[in-house]
Amino acid sequence: MKKKGIIVTVLVLLVLIIASLVTKYIDTANVSTGYEPECCIKIVSQDGSKVTYLGLGYKVVRYVGVSPDESYESNIGVKMGSWFMNLPKESNKRNYQGHSNRSALGVSNDIL
Repeated sequence: MKKKGIIVTVLVLLVLIIASLVTKYIDTANVSTGYEPECCIKIVSQDGSKVTYLGLGYKVVRYVGVSPDESYESNIGVKMGSWFMNLPKESNKRNYQGHSNRSALGVSNDIL
């Protein structure tokens, strides 16, 4: 009976590891080609400036330009890593509040 429990536990862990590898492969391909991850849970931050997608052992963080409901292709930036990935907070605030990357996006600062 003990041997049967060990076999079931090993099989469940093996299935979870394989599922994690497959979903990460699919979502890495989607993110690298500019599409939204499919195999994740979508979490929007309270201020709406960041959308986090949680997958099996990985996460994708998308920095939003205007609204979290806008299309995935019109985001400011995307980072992908493990669940424990740390992101610098100061540089993110500077990009949103100061809009320091406007000239890189092609928006003219001298309208008038």
